[in-house]
Amino acid sequence: IESSLANACEAELCSPGNGLGIPGLTFACYALHHVVMNHCLEDGNKRLAWIVFTDALARMQLTIAATQDESADFVERVVVERLTPDKIMEWIYPRLAVLFRPDHTTS
Repeated sequence: IESSLANACEAELCSPGNGLGIPGLTFACYALHHVVMNHCLEDGNKRLAWIVFTDALARMQLTIAATQDESADFVERVVVERLTPDKIMEWIYPRLAVLFRPDHTTS
């Protein structure tokens, strides 16, 4: 897992602007790809990859507007079709949504 995340960090650092102008998006997509494809665990790689991915997005105040079934089908496609991080980003980008931010203004 450490090398998969390190590779994702390296991709983020070496590819400025590759994340469609969203800092951290390259890391999130590469992390999803590497955790799934590197078989970090004996079982549960797809679930772990999705958790790492969505946690990275949440730290950027982002989430994915997709159902559980759509998300599971997509992660399965990453494995079966051997999707690259760029292809992952293509699927993710139109589904990005801003997490709820409470209004901290006072009246």
